[in-house]
Amino acid sequence: MDEDPLAAFGGVDAPFDEPPVRSAPRPRRRERSRDGVGGDRIDRDDRSSAGVGSGDRNLPVAVAVGVGLVALGLICFKLGTLPTAILATVVVTLAGMEYFNAVRTAGYNPATLLGMAAVCGFVLSTALFGLAAYPLLIGITVVAVLVWYLLVAPGDGSVPNLAMTLLGVFWIGGLGSFAGLFLGLGDVVADRGGLDTNPGIGVLLAAVIASVSYDVGGYFVGRRFGHTRLSAASPNKTQEGFAGGIAVSVVVTTVAVSFVSPIGDDNLFRTFVFALLCALAAPIGDLCESFVKRDLGVKDMGTVLPGHGGVLDRFDSLLFVLPVAYFVTIPLGVWTV
Repeated sequence: MDEDPLAAFGGVDAPFDEPPVRSAPRPRRRERSRDGVGGDRIDRDDRSSAGVGSGDRNLPVAVAVGVGLVALGLICFKLGTLPTAILATVVVTLAGMEYFNAVRTAGYNPATLLGMAAVCGFVLSTALFGLAAYPLLIGITVVAVLVWYLLVAPGDGSVPNLAMTLLGVFWIGGLGSFAGLFLGLGDVVADRGGLDTNPGIGVLLAAVIASVSYDVGGYFVGRRFGHTRLSAASPNKTQEGFAGGIAVSVVVTTVAVSFVSPIGDDNLFRTFVFALLCALAAPIGDLCESFVKRDLGVKDMGTVLPGHGGVLDRFDSLLFVLPVAYFVTIPLGVWTV
């Protein structure tokens, strides 16, 4: 029976109208790689690492920029807590800016100003107030973003836009805040132990070494030996580069951290555990950023670092290494002074 059930009542309208369904903004259509997304092998020309960008990078420029970044970081670490905290805040804030720009380019409408303030606030607050800052930061951020889309920027797609804003804040600001947490807790440890230097800088340096050595090792191993695709999220990354990057990171971090207080000292097992867990976290951070970029339809999050892409492209693995380094150092007794 195909008759309209309302015909018996004279075809009257429904007592109330259905609310309109809001259509969420859609990211740009993703581009497929030259050899497709689902394959298991990668052509020689497309080889890259399990840890760094595309295979067509300008290597001399990338090396020069990388050396410059390392030098800047070491100078700030040497100068002490304040310069290191400023550097960490600038890096995380620039990464957040790149994320919000990419999201906006993909068709979303994030609360960029609010998100940037929250990202910056996470790093500074944890450096100043330690763990006590997190409950207040999370509460204020969630309430502020909800009110933003309720009163300041209401309209279609508010929930997806809200979600993209919070993703940027908690992914980049939340994970990046562990750099500030290292520095803040390190100051406390230094005061209690009568130390001349902030031991949190040593832990932060160890995390950076683990992340950078994974990137560099994965790039060169992947370029030379890579042929088996690692993940559809990043088609140019290979299983060989993935394994090589982890191996290089473990070895380099174990050797380097043995001379960096307070992680290594003469306890080789403790140093090895730290290096292994940080090395395993690095590729996860890298792949997570890759799948976000792929879904948004962008190749790089930014262009501020020639040969590397954006700040977030370079420090994506470090965002995952930092919290792992923190939660590893606690049971290893780093903070028991």
